[in-house]
Amino acid sequence: METRQVRAGRDSILGYVERASPVDILAELIWNALDAEAMNVETTVAVGAMDAPEEIVVHDDGHGMPHD
Repeated sequence: METRQVRAGRDSILGYVERASPVDILAELIWNALDAEAMNVETTVAVGAMDAPEEIVVHDDGHGMPHD
């Protein structure tokens, strides 16, 4: 099991996606959920025929952002 430290900052995923690892990006999505006061965060990884991740879904119950 790998542990990564995450911190809030001005960078969004799009700002550093080229230099970030998949683990860094996933950590950012989870941090965003926690920052939105989520009590539950569920992460699902769909693995394809070549044993590689094909889809990653992060679902949470945080308050999120207003639509406007």
